[in-house]
Amino acid sequence: MELAMVFFVILLLGITVVVIFGKEQIKGVIAPLAILLIADFLLLYGKYVVSDGFLTFILYVPSLVLIAISGIWSLIIWVKCRRDRANQRKILAVALGFVVTAVIMATPALDQMDKFKLYQKEYLAVSDAIFLAYDQGKLSLGEEFTSPPYSISGVDKQKSRFSEEVVHKMGTLHKSAGVNSYIVADQDVIYFSFGANLQSIDGIAICRNGKDPTVDLSLKSRFFDGATSYEYITEGAYHFRDGL
Repeated sequence: MELAMVFFVILLLGITVVVIFGKEQIKGVIAPLAILLIADFLLLYGKYVVSDGFLTFILYVPSLVLIAISGIWSLIIWVKCRRDRANQRKILAVALGFVVTAVIMATPALDQMDKFKLYQKEYLAVSDAIFLAYDQGKLSLGEEFTSPPYSISGVDKQKSRFSEEVVHKMGTLHKSAGVNSYIVADQDVIYFSFGANLQSIDGIAICRNGKDPTVDLSLKSRFFDGATSYEYITEGAYHFRDGL
């Protein structure tokens, strides 16, 4: 969904520039405009599609380099064309592109809590399936397993435990919400872990039967460094964190 929106925004930007200034007016600046649109795509992809903070940073680096290249190229064109009124329209087209880029850079990225709200149905469907597997004896207390397709071996293993629909939802949560693994933390609590980041780990805890993990001292000390904290999100859902 987010990827389709990113493609749509980039396509809309390109069409808008062509419609406002005309194909003839932007012929001389197609290259810097194209570079700028690629940079915008990387920025949007990193902000709204990628769910891993490190990968987002990796995408930001080339996007900033491309913005710098496009800016230098556009400045050279402006110096050459500043006395020609017709050519100045080309610079205005690029300037519009840079304004849009600045807006994209200033727009806050989706964080894990935003993505939880977007994919709440998937979270709840997967948690229901894991609770059912635990109740049926297919999973044991404290068991942790990786999210397909994060682990190829995990895909086959989870297909033997869950329906194809549930495995597909797990894949969606991994790709779009950053869920790397699942932990049966308690008979009434499932951890959706985003993985370790430096010396900390966090994720979403889905609870059932009115379970409140904030008052369960044994649960807080059961995993990781033994000092897990919980932040309430909505009924039956908490953001958990442990480590520094």
